[in-house]
Amino acid sequence: AAVQVATVVPVVTSATTSVAANATTVTINGFGFSPTAGQNTVTLNNSAVGTVTSASATSLTVTFSTKPAAGGSLTAIVTVGGHNSGSAVQIANITPVVNANAGLTLAA
Repeated sequence: AAVQVATVVPVVTSATTSVAANATTVTINGFGFSPTAGQNTVTLNNSAVGTVTSASATSLTVTFSTKPAAGGSLTAIVTVGGHNSGSAVQIANITPVVNANAGLTLAA
């Protein structure tokens, strides 16, 4: 009979990569992830909600169904097989999108 000798828990690698506030996806790096996208769940802060749409053992692509509510630090906790990565870790820095034409009017 097989004997379990260890439990692999996911680990999220801290990152401060800038991600635009209107981005549709964010990448989470680390290890201990399932290569099957649906077996990974991600809990984000800043009112963001997302689903893992692509996965490998070391990287997850999360597609936002609700984008982050504000700029600043975006953190994540990854859960695989009932085991989570522990405390929230920063995975990106959400930056505002500047519309260069906002508030400007052109003379005729």
